[in-house]
Amino acid sequence: MKLVLALATASVAASVFTAAVSAQVSAPPRKPPVVSRPKPTTGGTNLPKRDSAQISSWRRYRFSLLSSEVMDSNIDRDKEDPVASNGFVAGAVARYQSAEIKPAVQLTYEIANHSYSHSEQYDRVSHNLSALLARKLMSGLTGELIGEVALKGSSEDRDVGNQYIVLPRLNYRIDPARRLRVYGAYRIRRYDVNADRDAFNRYAGSEIRSDVGKDARVEVGFRYETNSARAARRSYTRRTYHTSYTRSLGDNDEILTELKYRSQRYDKRPVEEDDDNPRHDHRFS
Repeated sequence: MKLVLALATASVAASVFTAAVSAQVSAPPRKPPVVSRPKPTTGGTNLPKRDSAQISSWRRYRFSLLSSEVMDSNIDRDKEDPVASNGFVAGAVARYQSAEIKPAVQLTYEIANHSYSHSEQYDRVSHNLSALLARKLMSGLTGELIGEVALKGSSEDRDVGNQYIVLPRLNYRIDPARRLRVYGAYRIRRYDVNADRDAFNRYAGSEIRSDVGKDARVEVGFRYETNSARAARRSYTRRTYHTSYTRSLGDNDEILTELKYRSQRYDKRPVEEDDDNPRHDHRFS
């Protein structure tokens, strides 16, 4: 009896073992777990990729050419014998900035040749050099110092003379949409023609700019200026009020609408010889 029970137990165990082995053989092989690995990045930082056009558009050094044509019906400002003249200005500009965004140093040099018909007085080669140094003073506040030297005028005006300017400026970010700018300047002017216009000029002003949506901005400003000339009759005080509206039309185009009002008073220049009232000009542009 014991022998029969032992044989039965061994038979059952053999059947269970055979079924287990068969299940293991017939089961599909298990796949190893997939381990996600981070993709390698350039420079070891996960920064967003920049468009190749944006990377190639900025250069530390820039060079450009300029040209303009001038037509003046009375170039010498002679009421009795006016002389009409056509002028042509051609030149080149070199620029440097230390960084693409908020550069600490900016330099600009411009050279231009001026040529006028019927008058050699205004034919010349002008030079203009300007420098801007910027520094962050605190959160939202940036200080700037601008210096400029212009010899024989510039490519944008007809005056023949030298000019030296020092202009400190403060820029304050009120909030993400509004900026406030306060500035003051000291300027020395020396002219080759009509030296009685030589002057020491001082001015100060402020501007506030506000963004209107994503594509437009509005700017309002005021400037007070005093001009102390060699000839007292050319000395004046000037107040300028201005406002402007700028709207972007795309990546490279924008439209600007601007209005200026100037009040200029000559304390030493009467309206008429026998009149004590000083000349006071008003101009809209």
